[in-house]
Amino acid sequence: MATVAREVIDSERVSVDEAEPTPVILDHGKDVRVVLLRFAAPLRVGDVFALGGTAWEVVRAKDHARGCVARPLPEPAN
Repeated sequence: MATVAREVIDSERVSVDEAEPTPVILDHGKDVRVVLLRFAAPLRVGDVFALGGTAWEVVRAKDHARGCVARPLPEPAN
């Protein structure tokens, strides 16, 4: 399960127990895949979550016609 990296969640947003899986397009350049994930609240642009050892940032929220898109955050320089 992925988690949204946000500590304050608006009371209007849904809880994990009630959440339906959210389809998320993981856009890694030439490699794109769709996954179903459960989040504590609906995703918003700028939300960050971890999946498969990678930190992902939501760059497009779901709307009436298109799904949510996330891209990997750049890895910190050593």
